[in-house]
Amino acid sequence: MLQTALRVAYGAGLRANEVVSLKVSDIDSKRMIIRVEQGKGGKDRNVMLSPSLLNLLRTWRKAAPP
Repeated sequence: MLQTALRVAYGAGLRANEVVSLKVSDIDSKRMIIRVEQGKGGKDRNVMLSPSLLNLLRTWRKAAPP
């Protein structure tokens, strides 16, 4: 899990607290964006989601315990 979190942080340019706060509903695979709520300065923003990062998140989600 730690490696996945670090790769998400680096790949999408997120801060540590933003990665920890991510929810499945924040990932929009159709538009290829990650919705970051209450980021730096309490502002919401969208960041780009690469296809390789999306595949990593899907693999992690399948392997994660329920």
